[in-house]
Amino acid sequence: MARAGVIGIDIGGGGVRVLWLDLETGDRCTVRSGQGFVRRAGALSVDLDLDALWSEVVRGVRACLERAQVEAEAVRAIATSSVRFANVLVDREGVVLFAAANRDARAAGECFELASTAGEAQLERTGMWPLPIHATARMRWLREHDRDAHDRGHALLSLGDWLNLRLCGVAASDASQLGCTGFHPLVARDGEAPDFPVLPARVASGAVLAALTREAAGALGLETSTRVVIAGADSQCALLGGQAVDGGDVAVVAGSTAPVMRVCDEPVIDREARMWSGHHVVAGRYVLESSGGPMGEAVEWFARLMFAQAHDPVQQVFDAAGDSEVGSAGMLSTLGAEVMDARNPRMPFGQFTLSHLASPRDPAPRRHLCRALLEGLACAVRANVEQLEGVAGRGSDELVLLGGLSRSARFARMVADVSGRAVTVFDPWERTAWGAAICAAAGVHGEADLAAVAARYAGTSTSFEPEPDRADAHAALYEAWSGLREAGRDSTEPFAASHSTAWALRAADH
Repeated sequence: MARAGVIGIDIGGGGVRVLWLDLETGDRCTVRSGQGFVRRAGALSVDLDLDALWSEVVRGVRACLERAQVEAEAVRAIATSSVRFANVLVDREGVVLFAAANRDARAAGECFELASTAGEAQLERTGMWPLPIHATARMRWLREHDRDAHDRGHALLSLGDWLNLRLCGVAASDASQLGCTGFHPLVARDGEAPDFPVLPARVASGAVLAALTREAAGALGLETSTRVVIAGADSQCALLGGQAVDGGDVAVVAGSTAPVMRVCDEPVIDREARMWSGHHVVAGRYVLESSGGPMGEAVEWFARLMFAQAHDPVQQVFDAAGDSEVGSAGMLSTLGAEVMDARNPRMPFGQFTLSHLASPRDPAPRRHLCRALLEGLACAVRANVEQLEGVAGRGSDELVLLGGLSRSARFARMVADVSGRAVTVFDPWERTAWGAAICAAAGVHGEADLAAVAARYAGTSTSFEPEPDRADAHAALYEAWSGLREAGRDSTEPFAASHSTAWALRAADH
């Protein structure tokens, strides 16, 4: 049988991952392009360089095919997942009029106005409190600052939607991305007109849009017979890739930031507006979402601070933490460890409790600091899971850990011990690109049930069970960390208030 497979693309905040999945053997190959495609245009403005993004996609696809030793005719379909809250507005000819990255908060003023006048209505309709990075706020900004672009707009797209348009000429989106605009209802009612007339057509994840254009096929080194399939938002595609598809499943997408998501069989809205509601890429499934904050970013920053000369500073943090003990010799950390409150965003101030008397003769006290950082992140995972379940009810006794931090078995064990739940991690860990590839496979097979396709291409997984003999120590750790977090909120309040606009951006950047 001739070799056949699909390509899944993950467009992240600073790079592109391309994954080849063999439909017969399940073999895969992943390539990452680390070049950036965003540029700061002002104090709060962050634009997208779409030419640079296209170059990265071309480079990544070609490199992946070469590394996997795959011929062009073997690629049956291609699907793209991308960050949420990036917007590309195009005219009828597909010309880009406006392109804002997910970190762009130029519409902060418009957001605060929207929240004060229609926040409750938007929460009820969309499941999300207004954010500066919502398209609702950005289109208000465009109306005031670039009326020509606003009036010429024909389709408001996510980054993945824009790439699909360039690949096959079709402008469309799925519910998981449309739900992040602030315009799209969580539950569509019969005969209801959209709030915004230039939202693209809604298409189910896994549906075939069209074949590659001749121009796109030539650039990528593929055939015009390759089909373009719609995927969805990055966090939801990660859920798909991590088998978190049934009501009650709970997953942590621990990348640069750490969405903590519970799969729901029906829409669930947090009336206090701390958390978000949205659509899964799996039809008929919804998500309730909290967030542990900028976990991956904090680990990388801390690693550069502590091990600046190391070849792999992040790995040094995990290795050093392994030499410490539960409770980190009395040290605690809230750095990078948040409990989501979308209605009241704050700057991510983190704190350490340090005492030179905790380990006065210790020749390597840095190890305790490293463990305290990671234990704080594990505590934040538990706190956000508890916040989710306080609204949606108890979920699965198993947590699925995804994203870059899932590469560390040590961190997975910490999450299991602190949460008191089994933690499952997957290989390969790039589950967003894997989820996009599953959508592409569904398009090839003509299969509408994405969950069934995901089960067919699950990859390998490892489960970490909590250790009962250390349960009391971890319970004490969580209690102490929770007390530090509450005290820290009071101590940083004056600083948080003065930086509310900046944190409005950071709190939603995942």
